[in-house]
Amino acid sequence: MQLTKRDVLKLSGYSLMSSGAVVASPSPSIASGVINPVGLDVAPLRTLIKQQLQSQKAPGTSIVVFTSDKIRWAEGFGKSDVETGRPMRPENHQMIGSITKTISTLAVMQLVERGALDLDQDISSYLPFTVRNPNHPLKAITLRQIVMHTSSLLDGPWPGPYTTSYRVGNHPQHYIHFAEQFYSDQGAFKDVDTKVFADYAPGEQRTYASVPWALVAYCIEARSGLKYGKYLDKNIFQPLGMTRSALSANNLNPNDKNTQYINYQNGSPIFSVGRDMQHLLDYERIGLRRDQLITGLYPYVSQYGYPTFADGGIWSSAIDLAKYAQGILQAYRGAKTDLLKKETALDMLTAHTAPINSKNKEKYPFGLGWRTFNTPDVSKMVWGHGGSELGSRTIIKFIPDADIGVVTFTNIEKYDRDIVVDEVLQTFLNA
Repeated sequence: MQLTKRDVLKLSGYSLMSSGAVVASPSPSIASGVINPVGLDVAPLRTLIKQQLQSQKAPGTSIVVFTSDKIRWAEGFGKSDVETGRPMRPENHQMIGSITKTISTLAVMQLVERGALDLDQDISSYLPFTVRNPNHPLKAITLRQIVMHTSSLLDGPWPGPYTTSYRVGNHPQHYIHFAEQFYSDQGAFKDVDTKVFADYAPGEQRTYASVPWALVAYCIEARSGLKYGKYLDKNIFQPLGMTRSALSANNLNPNDKNTQYINYQNGSPIFSVGRDMQHLLDYERIGLRRDQLITGLYPYVSQYGYPTFADGGIWSSAIDLAKYAQGILQAYRGAKTDLLKKETALDMLTAHTAPINSKNKEKYPFGLGWRTFNTPDVSKMVWGHGGSELGSRTIIKFIPDADIGVVTFTNIEKYDRDIVVDEVLQTFLNA
């Protein structure tokens, strides 16, 4: 039998896209939940991970180490669900939090490549209302500023309209109407404790923000003609073989869903640093099962949502996010791919310097959607993004110039993920 080009590529670990571009094939299925690294003893790393789960009182975690064309290591530790004893696996899905922002940025950059969006055009030209910082009304606000967190648009006070918008199921208010209440001239929230607009002008300083990503979602939908989730599925998830990724958990297998937990002390939830949710004690409203305390954890039983989903609402698995990062790395390293052009990937992963907001103490430069990390004992530039949701802690870190990266998921919010991730990254970098 004569093999076709597609057959040869498949046997070699690659696939052929409709355009003729060659990309790495989706990672092999993980029936056992584990891909063991070849030629590297990870026993010390396994010990470290188990120690961290115990010391930080976390139910479970999964880790995936990848290069641009290979999964080097994938394994789960602890429990995906404490009540049933279901084990944590790298293919289990949960909310990924703010890593969603990088996926939204990728969608924007694809539309920029197609000429449908301009990073530096006044974003109001794409919106059904005008967005201006009233402290600097003559300064246009752009997509570039939003994905770099320099737009001067803020999230409002904590607690406030954004942090109290969490609901079981999907939020009833349309995301663009929610954003309009924040940022339009007639917005109901624009004067809330004066924390909706920064004092500085757009582009002058950086303050990390989430609500402005509702404007990003609108731009994606308006200029592509597709709903945000449909656009991601067609242009990112499907091409990369991300079969366990979606905007809604309702579109994924419920048997593969990690139960998301939160620790409590003296009857009250403990949230991670920077996420002051102590006011959310109406447990039924946000899906906390108040009547079942499992090993010191409150489980969530319902999918919850909020109106600005493009900043943190995607559900995915550690394996799928490794595939996603592989796609970015392939473009960065010059592979011919339909996902992104090399020059676009280089632009996304370039440290675009911006003045630092001294009140927020943002230490490290951002690229477009992605940020840099100061990782001990690693001389090359480390890129990535973290995610934190109620009962979820995720992170991607990768070194483009060394072609190595790590994804980790933990199904509890209060968890220091860098201890393990940095040690794993260093170990594989030195291998």
